Amino acid sequence: MSFESVICFFQVLTYFIAPITLSFIALNFWRKNGVRVQGSLSSCQSAYSEDSYFYDLLLENLKDRPVNILNIYIRVGNAYHIEIGSYHDDPLVLKPYEVTRVDLKPVHAYLINMKRVSFNKIIKSMQSKIIISTTTGRYEVKRDMKIDPAVGEYLYSRFMVVAQPITDDYLEHTIKEAKEQEPEEVESCPRYYPLLSNINCKVAMLVFKIKRLFGK
Repeated sequence: MSFESVICFFQVLTYFIAPITLSFIALNFWRKNGVRVQGSLSSCQSAYSEDSYFYDLLLENLKDRPVNILNIYIRVGNAYHIEIGSYHDDPLVLKPYEVTRVDLKPVHAYLINMKRVSFNKIIKSMQSKIIISTTTGRYEVKRDMKIDPAVGEYLYSRFMVVAQPITDDYLEHTIKEAKEQEPEEVESCPRYYPLLSNINCKVAMLVFKIKRLFGK
């Protein structure tokens, strides 16, 4: 075999190897870039409580990088966010490809601005999404499992209402006062509410960056 033939052979071989190499590079980049979490959520209503609540949550990290979770919310009715986990002092770390179970406590009542509300109608209609606030931003969890400091501006925008579930972690008199209130049934908000909230967040962050740029 001549030297020219060997060179030609390796040139042809390169045409086959290059796409395969690029494919592996792209796959590795996809595995490590961004956040992709899927999960499943279960709800129920016990005989000891008038309020429906979420009692079981599974989260699976689909990326080859850890996810540091600061808050977990369940968005119901497009605008209401029920906080079911706060981990600012000790972030919940989802290791690469790890599946974790978050056991949720029964809820005695839901309060918005110290006023009791009921989410029974919305929860039963399954109009709910899992939202996680991480150190890199806010993400919606894909609910196809088969077994928001980065979002501070967003989490308190005027297009979003956060409901505080009153669980056994609260003092007995707080639970009693909450349960004694007559709940107001919550209605679902328009579908465009999450979009308005996202726009409001981006505008707020832009104003914050401009102020910081000019030292205000």
